[in-house]
Order: sequence, then structure tokens, then C-alpha cells
Amino acid sequence: MALASPVHYTPTPLKATPELSIIAQQQFQPGPGEGQLQSASLRVEGIVHIEGNILGLSPRAYHIYFSTKSPSSIQRIPWPSDEDNDSIGQGKKLLGNDTWLLNDQDFPWLRTTDVTIDNIMYSPVTGGETWTTSDGRVYFVYPADDGQYVTSDLDSVNASQNSLGPGDANGTVVGGVQTTKFLRWEGTCIHDVREMRSALHFQPDRSQHNLDGATCTAINSIFSLIAVGNKKGLIEIANFPSHSGISPRVETLNFPVPHLHTGEVRCMAWTSDGYALAVGWENGWSVWSVGGRCLAWALGAESSSSSARFQDTFMQGIIDMFWIPGNYELVVFARLINSNGQHAPDNTRYAFLQMDDRVLIYRGADQPDMSVINPESDVWQSIKIPPEYIKTNWPVRYASISNDGRLIAVAGRRGLAHYSAASGRWKTFNDYHQEQAFIVKGGLVWFHHVLIASVDVSKSYQIRLYSRDLELANQNVLHREVLKSSVILLSLVDNSLLVYTADNTLMHYLIIPTSNSIKLHFCGSISFAGIVAVPKVVRGMSWMIPDIQKQLGDPVDDLVVATILLLVGGKLVLLRPRKSGLQEVKYDMQILADRIEFCWIHLRGIGTLENSLWGYDGQGIRVWLDALTIEGVAVDPENDTYESVQESVNIPLNFYPLYASLPAPRAKSSPPPGTGQRGQVLLHMVIEEDVESEDMPVSPNKDLLRVTVEFLDHFDAALEVIVGLEQLDTQNDEVVRLLQRAIKAKNMILCRDLLRFLRSIDVSGDVLEHALAWIDPSDEGAAAPSANNY
Repeated sequence: MALASPVHYTPTPLKATPELSIIAQQQFQPGPGEGQLQSASLRVEGIVHIEGNILGLSPRAYHIYFSTKSPSSIQRIPWPSDEDNDSIGQGKKLLGNDTWLLNDQDFPWLRTTDVTIDNIMYSPVTGGETWTTSDGRVYFVYPADDGQYVTSDLDSVNASQNSLGPGDANGTVVGGVQTTKFLRWEGTCIHDVREMRSALHFQPDRSQHNLDGATCTAINSIFSLIAVGNKKGLIEIANFPSHSGISPRVETLNFPVPHLHTGEVRCMAWTSDGYALAVGWENGWSVWSVGGRCLAWALGAESSSSSARFQDTFMQGIIDMFWIPGNYELVVFARLINSNGQHAPDNTRYAFLQMDDRVLIYRGADQPDMSVINPESDVWQSIKIPPEYIKTNWPVRYASISNDGRLIAVAGRRGLAHYSAASGRWKTFNDYHQEQAFIVKGGLVWFHHVLIASVDVSKSYQIRLYSRDLELANQNVLHREVLKSSVILLSLVDNSLLVYTADNTLMHYLIIPTSNSIKLHFCGSISFAGIVAVPKVVRGMSWMIPDIQKQLGDPVDDLVVATILLLVGGKLVLLRPRKSGLQEVKYDMQILADRIEFCWIHLRGIGTLENSLWGYDGQGIRVWLDALTIEGVAVDPENDTYESVQESVNIPLNFYPLYASLPAPRAKSSPPPGTGQRGQVLLHMVIEEDVESEDMPVSPNKDLLRVTVEFLDHFDAALEVIVGLEQLDTQNDEVVRLLQRAIKAKNMILCRDLLRFLRSIDVSGDVLEHALAWIDPSDEGAAAPSANNY
């Protein structure tokens, strides 16, 4: 480590920040998050003079990292610190800087050292970062441990290359700055254009070597993914590289309109929860789900002659972007794009959407089917969060709804609030200081009328139980359970509370009602060290208890016999217990799938759908039947392990469902027309697709019909659907009403599909003629289609 360029710091005296005037405070009506907003000013605290032309910049908690062009290096300097000085802004000093020159000796993992580092992207969760070099390559870089101590950032720990596997984070804190055991960098190349071209036997001339080079990166710590954008406008998604040196799997996102020219990728930004990626192109923008589904996009005009039609400057390209806290809005210069929040309610009946200042509850499950598909019906109930709570504690970070859909709870920056549909009233803390004294971390769940919340308060960690019937106050807390570590996730299965904490421990509690209150009874815990490397990326969990244990066993022992499911980043991990000793339990681990956005466990299903697992990977729904069943599972005698659980059904989707994580699903606000039709329509579409693919030399869906029939066989009406193909009712009133609305809306594609369906269920044509006879030709819109055309 050598000093490559001189660093000089010149401090600037500070001035006090003025307060808002009394008149301004009286006239100012605070919105969400503006309750504690005070006047602010930007000022220059000091000037740092650095030689060598800065290329990339990365601020950290205690240092600022930057790369230079001449010489080619990566450097860091600490933020200015006060040293026992009474005067503000005087006496701040730089404690020194560290410099790493790019050479073959210190950076042997670089494909070539004749480069500069043009961009630095840091992940505080994993401690890793990406370096984009001038030759278009991207490296995943982390500080290496070589036994020597130097000062570093508090949030710069040894990077975990994979969310599954052993992790390492050694170090001590001295004077607010952590000393860690690294003096050098280790890295893995995750994007190399030359390797891609070599595989395609394509060798361009040297002047064209950087046309596919990377332009920017974005790290998704929750799903352990890295997005790489290049000059051709393509976006690649790669997993974190592993300790074993295996090259990460790379997937290229497919733009839905490939003939349009996007231009190069200028910027990218993941939402804080990792579910969505915003991309800024040279000619527009797009938003993608983590599974690779394009959710929204817009491209401007390519020629100057047509660009006059677009007065929104963001249509002509984006330089930078970021998500506003809460992930409700995306800022691209001055243009805002609304985005619904996503969270994990604890029901399977009521869809639940979290917005900026309100929550939406889907009440369509309580209404007849035909009223649900009516576009004029109001099936979403909007409930505004109290302004006095949201103005101070925005954005909402957690939200939960009870199983019956009558109780709601939300938690923002501080405190919490809950709502009852019966009274139509919210309850908030009357004591503002009590509300601001704790932060909800880990989640909220409802157990009947009792709200269970995991909180951080006064440098301690608790699980608190609140009653809906009592006022929110510290003296009304029903039970407090003190923990050793902060909670990452809560999950409720019957009367068992599963608590996963930051020290990589899963704890089991029984919820026990008493004569006048309710309490938690600790049953046991198990460590997942060696299985989960980064506890913060665990997004969901559940378990299944064997029937014999439910009937005859002690609930205290449920943890040692349970099959456990974890959603670690994007990986679905199944853990089956195997007793290895009197007091020890080992697990057979199987990774069911990767890049899973949302999943749902169906513990009480219909027939063999019981204990099934459903997941969405951005392209379709994947189903594992009997995924959590323990009884009757065969053991491989050679490997002494359980047989692997195989995927049963894969249902492709042409729309994006808003599902929640474990354990509840969510549906899209505006379902596609015709989704109210049941198994008859599903089988009809599959049969048509199967017939059309008969003449294809290689059919991508050759097993689609067989898999669909096997799936329908799990329902009681399977024989009626497969053998009869019978209509929903004798007059097909539902189809006729839908057809009439499609004609009125001039949706000819839907009209065609409905007419083909009516004709397929009755080859005589009587049903089709009957349906057309009921169409009112005087209705507004296009005339009724003729049956002869279908």
C-alpha cells in the first residue's frame, strides 16, 4: 500500500441551521414523513484536493473510496473527525489515506492491469462491491483477510459470496472505527465480453472490443444478485460468485419489444426490498421484477424530428435514478413513477396492498364471481393511515392483516398503529415519546385479537404482545419476551411462533392464553450456522409437523421433528430432519429452486394439494406437491438421505401477479379478462396449444397437456372438466355477459377466444347460436361477431 497522490483538506467554518418560522409551521401541512421536517441547508464543510483525475466515487460510513486515472489506483480517505475541539468546524483533520495501485502483484485476479476502475458500487449488507473497469469487465470484489490489521469501515466486513454457506466477519471496534484483518483485495470477474465472444467463435477487430462492455452495475443483497448493464442496452443478472470459484449463472433479460432501440444502459437501481430493478437507458426507462419480468417501460423518439412530440425529458434518456424510501416512487430527475408496495400479510384469503399513505384490502372473496369480474365493481377497500402517524413515521415498513381480514397493523420508522374494520377506527400511541422509543424490526403478525411485534428498544430486543381491545401504551403490553439478538423474521403457524434472529438462530415459541392475559412459552432453538451465511437475506420461513407428533407428541419437541422451509434470497431451501444423536439433529438440505420472487405454503389444501408449495419465479407458477410431507418419504440407502422433492407443475403466466412471501398469496389488482373462467377454459386453451404444436419439429410444450390433466386431477370436478367439458351453466350466462362487454369494449381478440370456446364445448353449434342470440345488436360498440368466422 503506497501513497499515490497527495491529499489536502481545507475545513470550512459551520453555521447553525435556521429553524422554520412560527407562521411557516402553522401554515405547513405535513404529509407522509414530513412531521419532523425542519429547514435544511447544504454547505461546504471542507475541500479535499486530490491529484490523478477521480473516476469512481463510493461514500461509506467512515471512509470515502475513490478511483483515479493517473496513476491507476483505488484509494480511500476517512471522513474528517473532531479531536477535542470546542469550536464547531475547527480542528477537523484527515487521519491519512490508503492507496492500492493496480498491478500484477497486488491484483493477480485482474484479467489485465492496464485498466482503470471507472465505477464502484458497494453493498453494505454483504461487504462486497463491484468494480467496472475501462475494458468493459465487471469484478465482484471483497476485502481479503491476510492476518494484518488496518482500520476500515464499520460496514466493510468480509463479503459473503453466497447466501448459503459459511460466512466470516471478524474484527473489533475501537473508537467507533472497526479494525479488520484485511490489507488486500480479492475479486472474481463476473462479466467478460471476450469470453462471451470466444464461446460464439466471434473475434472482432481491436477497435470494436468494447462495444459490449459494461456501463453500470447494481447489487441486490437480498437475493444475492448483481445486475450488469452494457453498451448494447442489455441487462444481465448474475448470482454472487461462490467460494469454490464456480462461475456465477448469468441470465439476460429479454426486452418485450426487441426491435426498438434502447441505447446503452446509463443507470440501474434496485428497490430496498430487492423485488424490482429500475433501468435507465439512453432512450428511455424500464422496471423489471427480480425474476426477469418486464413490469413497465417507455422509450422516446430516436430521431430529432419526432422528438418534439415528447415534452417529458425523461423520455429522451436517463442519466441517474433512485427509489424514494418505501419504494413507492422512482425518481428520474423530476419524473415520478408510482409503485405499489409489497409485504407479507398473514392470511390466504384477503389480498393486501400497501401504498404510500394507505392500505388496500381486496374484498372480492366476499362477493359473487360475476361481480368480481365486473370492471365497475369496487372490490378494493381503501383505508387511509392516520395522518398524525404517517407524517412522522413514513414510510411504512411493515404491514399485517388478520386471517379474517378485520384487523390491520402498520409500522413505520418508529412505533406502530392498528385498525379494526368493525369500529372503523385506528389506534395510535397517545404518548408520543412511547411511540418514538422503539422500532419494529422483523415483522408484525396477528394471533386472533393479539398483535405480536418484534421491536428494538433502548439497545435491547423484544417481542411484544398488544391487545386490540386496549389502548396502545407501554403499561398495556400483555407480554414482553427479551431476546439476545435482533429479529429478522416472524412466522406464525397455528399457535406456534417461529422467530429467526440476526445471530442465525431459529427459535420456537408456543402462544399460551392465560386466565386474564396471554404469554409466550419458549420451547427451543436451533442454529443455522453453516447453512445460512447472511441471516438478513432470509425472507420467509415455515414448517410442517408430522401427524404422529401432532396427535401424541409434546408441542415443545416440534422443532426437532419439523420439516423446515426457508426462502433465502431467491433460493427455496427445504430442510428435512435426521436425528444424528441423542440431542443432535442434522438436516438433509435440498435447494428446490433459485430466483424465486414469492412463495406460498398450502398446509391445508384440497386432497393431495395439502402440504404443497407454490412459488413464482418471474415467468410462471411452480408447484411442488407434498413438499413438506414427512411420512412415507423414502430414504436413499446409498447416500443415507431423503429422496429429492421434484417439481410437479409449472404454469407459465403472461401477466405479473402480486404475490406475497410466506405464507399468503396476493393477486393483481386488475386481473386479465376471462380469468374468472375455471378449469374448462384452462383445458380448452391447453388443448388448442397442443394441437397447434403437433406440426412443430420440436415442441417446447410437449408435456403441457399431460401435466395440466394431472394438475386438474387434484380437484373434485376433474372428471366433469376432462370428460364432459360441460359449460358453467345451462345457458352460459356468464360467458354471454363477458362476450357482451368484450363487444362493447371492441376487444375482438377476447371475442374470438370466447366464441371459439363456446363452439368447442358443443360441436353442434347450438350453444354458440344461443349465445349470439342474446347479444343486443343495439348496444353501443361494434356489432356482434358472426359465428361463421370462428
